[in-house]
Amino acid sequence: MIKILNADNSFNKEAAIFLKEKIVKLWPDLEDHEKDLLQIHCGTRTTSGKTEDIDLTILASFDTPRAYKPTWEKYSDIEIVWVKTICCAVEVKHVPSQDIKIGDGDIKVRRRDSYENVTEQNHNQRFALLNTFKNLLKVKDEELPFVTSNILLMQANSTDFVGIDSVKEKAFFRDCDFEDFLQKLTGQKALGIMKKHQARFNCGPSKDIEKALNCDLFKTVEASPVTLKRIENITKAFTEDVWRKGWLDDIGNKQVILEGRGGTGKTVLLLSFAQNLAKEQKKKIIVLTYNHALVTELKRLSNYLSIDPDLLIVRTVMGYLISITKYFGFNIGPGDSRSFQRRYEETLSKFIKWIDKNPEQFDKGMKKLKESGIKNPKIPGTETVDNIFPIDPDEDGKAFDFDYWFVDEGQDFKETEKNLLRKLFGIKNSVISIGKGQWTRDFQENNVTKNDWTKDAAGLDIPDDFTTTRRLRKVLRSNQMLVKMVQELNKKLEGEDLNIEASEALGGKIVVVEGSYFDDPLLHKRIIEESEKAGCSKVNLLFCTQNHEQDESSANETIIGLEELGIEAWDGLKREVRQQTLQNEDNARVVYYQSCRGLEGWAVICRKFDIFWESVLATSSKNKKMKVPPTLFPDDEVSNPDVRQEVVNHILIPFTRATNTLVLEIYSKETFLGNTLYEMSKDPNTRDIIEWRDPDHIEKVEISF
Repeated sequence: MIKILNADNSFNKEAAIFLKEKIVKLWPDLEDHEKDLLQIHCGTRTTSGKTEDIDLTILASFDTPRAYKPTWEKYSDIEIVWVKTICCAVEVKHVPSQDIKIGDGDIKVRRRDSYENVTEQNHNQRFALLNTFKNLLKVKDEELPFVTSNILLMQANSTDFVGIDSVKEKAFFRDCDFEDFLQKLTGQKALGIMKKHQARFNCGPSKDIEKALNCDLFKTVEASPVTLKRIENITKAFTEDVWRKGWLDDIGNKQVILEGRGGTGKTVLLLSFAQNLAKEQKKKIIVLTYNHALVTELKRLSNYLSIDPDLLIVRTVMGYLISITKYFGFNIGPGDSRSFQRRYEETLSKFIKWIDKNPEQFDKGMKKLKESGIKNPKIPGTETVDNIFPIDPDEDGKAFDFDYWFVDEGQDFKETEKNLLRKLFGIKNSVISIGKGQWTRDFQENNVTKNDWTKDAAGLDIPDDFTTTRRLRKVLRSNQMLVKMVQELNKKLEGEDLNIEASEALGGKIVVVEGSYFDDPLLHKRIIEESEKAGCSKVNLLFCTQNHEQDESSANETIIGLEELGIEAWDGLKREVRQQTLQNEDNARVVYYQSCRGLEGWAVICRKFDIFWESVLATSSKNKKMKVPPTLFPDDEVSNPDVRQEVVNHILIPFTRATNTLVLEIYSKETFLGNTLYEMSKDPNTRDIIEWRDPDHIEKVEISF
């Protein structure tokens, strides 16, 4: 049988159906064959390697080898080739023949005034897929599928390229037969010669191909009803005149700033803009953000919105800018992690000054970068930097040639990053999402100046005809009672007016666990049952914990606790995992508090929340060596409203990640936060919102899941 999977994107779906028709023409019985399987997976997102998106991945395993007759001259001695298995990464291009350039070894397609090397791109896809199999299958190298590659040109015929020898060996055109496709694959791996002018071809034993077919990479990742409903609510709000009037029209004419508190829909609105520009205008967008966990989340949401992956690139700002500075010869250089931030900013500043002094050389370099990408990003002596922020260049330059650049969580961007991005790509083609009161990057550093996107490099206000700010006030993430709790707690802590409105979504609750969440199996069972009833998968469970430097045991206990409950975790505590695309919706997500910005969950479990609170206070103090007692605000800090506000803002970030249920794990109600929440659980205004679970009254029972 033939299966087409994950066909949400219209372009990929069209190409998959086209290929299926060619296959059925060659092997008519395959479509309904019970023992033979050929699978075409649309929009494969690899989890390692330089290229992340593969338009089509073909995997096939036949019970009995299937035959085709080669027609190319190089197979003149072979009359029949028997195909047992197939594994192929296919790059699809929808460009007319006049925009295609075919050379001796490469196929290039026009992108505005330059050309993308599609052959090189497809070659990288091949190895990205192989490396992903290595990570997922956990098998010996000899048990991995042999990955082949091919280019499908949907809007061109081979006859359009007269005078080019062996043009069908370069790519697969509309007028080609599937025999031509197979011949391209068999040319990439030695054939097994048989008697009587026959040969055999396979990409690995059937059992190895079947392992690949069943791995997480090809599981159809579907959004839960809760996620879809949230996206629907925000996009609906976006289409209403009160939201939409003039907003989209401003993009491209001035810098657009989206400013709002946590949960006001900034990220989804940002992607809604990208969706509109990509779908309606075929514009290409790059989205930059600070942390890897949010990169993964943005990719997940863009997939649900069916944004063409060829038109949307998502990167971390540090890795992205490091790759560009290296390309121009500005090396951060070796050094310890403590001095990295300083060296990073110094390098960006030097690069900006160089651009100002060498505009023509810079323009030539950017043009070349857009045409050919980064060929050799690694520089001796920078291995440490590469390990922290691995360079993920697109060899064809697609990550550097785009129409608009978007920023998510712009409050976490440094002044030098802002200034360099504007030097590189301009200002009027940008959309900046800013979390009001959510500034946390470099929180532990002293004398750090907050970035202001309404200012230019000299610190002067940008004229109104160059920028506009759209403020979001309605909280669309959290249900009403959660929003009320945020407002009440903020008042208790004397924070500034949040200026937010609750949505129409009813409900929401806070559960405070004194002790460990994992010592309360009844609560966990209830959360699982309620989330499933709401249509949630495990990915809608988000666990936040302190980093290893602050509390190593808490971080490790979270992963172990989930394992003991029989739940697999997407371990966002590991850097290499945060850099990979989430493939399995049955995995609960575990992240550090510092990485939770922009994320959300139907249920969010904040571990040792009061201890985290106090650690934030300690690291925000002017004297970092000061030993902070087990109270939130020591007497000498109460009088400092700036310190108090920074701490409150920081803490409310994980507090506002939940859509329905927020679990706060409290070490003790003797801590300042613990005592504050305990008093609120008794207060007539808030006691209906808070469920307090005392460890002395938690029933110790064994529960099977």
